[in-house]
Amino acid sequence: MTDAAETAGIVLAVTDATYHEEILNNRGLIIVAFMTQDDSSCRALRPILADLARERAGRLVVATVDVAANPSVAQSWGIADVPVMLLLHRGRLERVLRGVRPLARLIREIDEASADPAPANRYTALG
Repeated sequence: MTDAAETAGIVLAVTDATYHEEILNNRGLIIVAFMTQDDSSCRALRPILADLARERAGRLVVATVDVAANPSVAQSWGIADVPVMLLLHRGRLERVLRGVRPLARLIREIDEASADPAPANRYTALG
């Protein structure tokens, strides 16, 4: 399923039931945005994520998790505030991105993280 989402340039809606298959089993580059339906920052982030999915189709899976509807996934990452984006590369956490940012900045942060040969047990948190 993530292969199709990656190729099509769509934003994948992940649930507690599909999280393991869609995210944990994927060895590519993934950004998972933890959001809610009613938060204004989350609403502002949605079109940016859609643009990111189109711009990086074939190279990046863009996924969202509605934390109100899917609390298990959010709890497993300790997500307390939204929006928060996790950048995963080759199955490891590379960056934690808090809040909304312009598309160009988001792409730059993704490129930096995916090129960085940081040790597997370290990640960078950016606000």
